[in-house]
Amino acid sequence: MAKTAARLPHLGVIGLGHVGSAVARRLLDARYPLSVFDSVPLRAEPLAADAAVCDSPAALASAADVILMRLPSSEAFVEAIEQQLLPGLTKGKTVIDLGVTDVLETRRLAEWLQARDVCFLDAPVSGGAAAAREGRLSIFAGGRKDAYKRCLPLFKALAALGNIVYCGEAGSGQVVKGVEQLALGLSAAACLEALAYGASFGFSAASLCEALQQTPLSRAGFEQFTQTLLREGGEAVSTNYAELPHVLAAGERQGQRLPLAQALLEFLRHAPPSVIERGRHIPSLWVELKRKPQTGP
Repeated sequence: MAKTAARLPHLGVIGLGHVGSAVARRLLDARYPLSVFDSVPLRAEPLAADAAVCDSPAALASAADVILMRLPSSEAFVEAIEQQLLPGLTKGKTVIDLGVTDVLETRRLAEWLQARDVCFLDAPVSGGAAAAREGRLSIFAGGRKDAYKRCLPLFKALAALGNIVYCGEAGSGQVVKGVEQLALGLSAAACLEALAYGASFGFSAASLCEALQQTPLSRAGFEQFTQTLLREGGEAVSTNYAELPHVLAAGERQGQRLPLAQALLEFLRHAPPSVIERGRHIPSLWVELKRKPQTGP
């Protein structure tokens, strides 16, 4: 007698920006039953033929077994959990945070939800919309390991060609994501400052890349960074400004000062508004590089 196929959990996605929409589409392609919600209703329209479009976060939470959230800020995520989802968060449901949230808030919410018999995983993703569409995301998961194991099949649907790592207790995924963002942001700022120094003497980024390609600096990633900048522009090396205050605050609570990250934050705070595009801060040094006439020696 043939075995009955296991029922796939009903999933819900809240937050249908570029990455959230791609996440929803991959889950649909994996044949998960899906509900979606976004505070901007137009964003749900491309999914309406295949997913149930909910009129509120609470309605989505009532319909779904597992709720995946990709919201633009830590504050928005906390507000959504405590004020908007709560009526629909009944016993046995699971909430997954795919965005970046303050570590202490993540741990507090994990305990708060656990007291209501709701599982919680922080699983911030690395990679943009293209990586999400192609299944190349990296996922850093924190929370109860049994919940992680239950959700692993849907993580594999999102990161079939990417990297999925269980990092430890609640908040661990956010810590690993913070390390990634610090390393990328500080490296980008350092390379841009070095390029700006050369530009002040008339050297183009391309000529500097060529001159330094056989040096130890190239092996440190300078050439790859510069080629990316030349090929894709400043947005490709932009810094997630909104995440830096959370990382700095978490480090301070741990007694770990991060002076270079603090300097980067101050630099971005005083960047001209023209370098803010689609919610991301493009380092103003890149804007200056574009303005300078650069012919190179």
